[in-house]
Amino acid sequence: MTVSNTPTPFTIHPARSPHDVAATAALFRAYHEWLNIDLSFQSFAAELASLPGKYAPSAGGEILLARVDDEVVGCIALRDVSGVVADYTSRNGSGSGRRSKIAEVKRLYTLPAARGLGVGNALVTAVMDVARRRGYDEVRLDTLPRMPAAIALYKRAGFEEVDKYYDTDLEGTIFMGCVLDKEG
Repeated sequence: MTVSNTPTPFTIHPARSPHDVAATAALFRAYHEWLNIDLSFQSFAAELASLPGKYAPSAGGEILLARVDDEVVGCIALRDVSGVVADYTSRNGSGSGRRSKIAEVKRLYTLPAARGLGVGNALVTAVMDVARRRGYDEVRLDTLPRMPAAIALYKRAGFEEVDKYYDTDLEGTIFMGCVLDKEG
C-alpha cells in the first residue's frame, strides 16, 4: 500500500524477508529503548529472538512495516490473543461465555524523523484491515498514560477503554479495544 497524500510518500507492507525481520527487530529494540521500561515480564528478549514468532501469519498474526524510499521508518504488529483473553476473563469471572476471535496490536513505533507524516495512523489503519481480513471480531491493545499521542490515535481509530485482559507489572496500564465491523 502506498500512501501519497502526505508531503513524504511512504509505503506499508508485510514483513516477509529476512531483511524485513531484521528491520523489525531493530525497530522493536528502538521502541523498547524509547519506552525505557523493563519488558522482561512480556518475554521481550525471547520475542526478539523468535521473530516473527507469535506475529507470524501462520499464527494469526502480522508485522507491517512502513518505508520511506528504502528506509524502514515504522512498524506495528498483530497477534492472536483469543485464548489469553478467554483464560483471563474466565479466571476473573468477567467472561461472557462467548468465545470471540481477538487480536492484539503491539509495538507501534515510528522513528522520530518520520513522525508527523501520518505513518502511525496509516499503520493502525492497515493493521485493522489485516485483522478484519483474518476474521477477528475485536482488536485490543495496551498503552500507558504517558503516551497521549498514541492514545489519541487509537481513539480516532475507534478504540475505547476496556477491562484489563491480562496481568501486567506496569502500573497505570490502559487497556483499549475496538470491535471490528466486517465492512471496514
